[in-house]
Amino acid sequence: MVRQGMAAGLATLLALTVLGGLALGQTEDQVLVMFDLGDGSVYWHESVLSDNRTGIKATEDAALARGLALEVFWSEFGAFVADIGGRDPVFPEYFHFLLWNASTLDWDLAPVGASAITLEPGDVLGWFLSTDDPDWDFVNPWPGPKPLATPFHRFPMVAFRGNSANTGVTGSSVPEVPALRWRFDTGGAEIGASPVGAGGTLYQVTLFNGTYAIDLETGERLWRAAGVSGLSTPALFREGGQRAPPDLVVGGRDGVLYRLDGGSGDVVWQVTLQTGAVFTGIASSPKVSQGRAYVGLFDETGGPGALVAVDLADGAIAWRHETSSVHMSSPAIRKGSVYVGLMGLFNGTSLGWDPPHGLLRVAADDGAEEWMFPTSGPVASSPALLDGGDIYFTSRDGFLYRLSPEGVQLERREIGPSTSSLALRGDAFFVASGVLGTEGNVLGGSLETTVGWQFTPNGPVQSSLTLASGVLLFTTNTEDGTLYALDAASGDVLWTYIPEPRQHILPTPAAIDGVVVIASDNGFVYALGPSEPAQFDVGLPDATIVIIAGIVVGVVIWVYAWRLRASR
Repeated sequence: MVRQGMAAGLATLLALTVLGGLALGQTEDQVLVMFDLGDGSVYWHESVLSDNRTGIKATEDAALARGLALEVFWSEFGAFVADIGGRDPVFPEYFHFLLWNASTLDWDLAPVGASAITLEPGDVLGWFLSTDDPDWDFVNPWPGPKPLATPFHRFPMVAFRGNSANTGVTGSSVPEVPALRWRFDTGGAEIGASPVGAGGTLYQVTLFNGTYAIDLETGERLWRAAGVSGLSTPALFREGGQRAPPDLVVGGRDGVLYRLDGGSGDVVWQVTLQTGAVFTGIASSPKVSQGRAYVGLFDETGGPGALVAVDLADGAIAWRHETSSVHMSSPAIRKGSVYVGLMGLFNGTSLGWDPPHGLLRVAADDGAEEWMFPTSGPVASSPALLDGGDIYFTSRDGFLYRLSPEGVQLERREIGPSTSSLALRGDAFFVASGVLGTEGNVLGGSLETTVGWQFTPNGPVQSSLTLASGVLLFTTNTEDGTLYALDAASGDVLWTYIPEPRQHILPTPAAIDGVVVIASDNGFVYALGPSEPAQFDVGLPDATIVIIAGIVVGVVIWVYAWRLRASR
């Protein structure tokens, strides 16, 4: 048994050695480049090596291919990448040049600049917008936060809407012919929070039965935080030097904001933000940026709500901006400002919402109000920010709004009452409408022209929209709650899935590493993968599969021959 275990270990080691290089999807003349823009937006590209085999050349090629603006300064010390994707970082935040370590299966800070590194086929390099530990002395190992994206799990879903701009876009693929990979029973009905995940682990909050960590591949329960329930979708993050798994920050139906250890589900800290919580508590999904969590509050008694910033390290409240209630809207963050939708003041008599409604913008550092744009109805959607600065959001008053960064209305389109958040990419927009008990519609088209197509599903779309590699995903909040996958260009239905037992579906679907995950009010979480799943989690060239198979077979033959020889 010992010898067999040694052989199995050797085979695994050899396979991992191959997986650390060419098995990550590159051909013999390619390297893999990752851009993590620090807000949940992740891009990958396989760059072909040329005569110029430097890291900066591969970076330039990858940025051009992905349509990311690249700002590089040259000096006697070589190339310095100042900006990628128009993020305009301000020190101490900057783009870190990383190299994938095939031995530790983790990101390392590169020892020299990108123009000084000569790449070899199979190398993996990354750029990550983040801030170092202020006490780092450049002598001890780099304590910076690690990207959640890795070559093996390339497209994490780190928060509600996928990134801090709330664009709802991911580079993950979607199965062409979906098959149920697993179904997980949370043990309680009603799920309003959306799934998120990274590193092969899925995280799901339920309204009454706690928070779960689930193995994305198998559906196995990893842990449960029984005391943390609600409507809030977690935000995932890492602190300096932390390895996988990430920690979670999430709002509870008890009005408490929690930080959970991602490996165990244990509470790291908790802070009560909303007193008097009865049923909903914190329904807003937090966003994480620059060491803080930003989250909206809803007063169920009818009083004012608030937008709050909390330090991730210890749960201390950095600032609190009193406003009308933030019910479901998740903050968006861009260039020092925080945006969030306002539902208004809850009216316990009419069970409606009194003014003020609209969109609020405050300063991220101190919470000072920068402007508030009023609407004629509650705003439950999460504002989506274009790279150019314009803001898009929907309202229950029946309109889609477009504002300038200064809060000036640029456009208003009638779409019908909506609580759903848009998906935005480039010049394309996708928006849904419908509230409980009404018909729903989904619209897609160009931001600069009229609507390109319209689709009517089997009920209201109160989930937000997810755009994954040209496929638009959403669910319907009706008795026959359905997951739809549409061709984003035409609006044609690619496939649908109705979970059994049939029930309403409010959460937004997530596309993570090629798997689509949804949660239903029936209490189950569903993972849909390709009908013929790949042999490995990452895309492997056929030649690499042959190599790995050959290595494993060779080891088995060697062990068999050794045992025959030893038995003589």
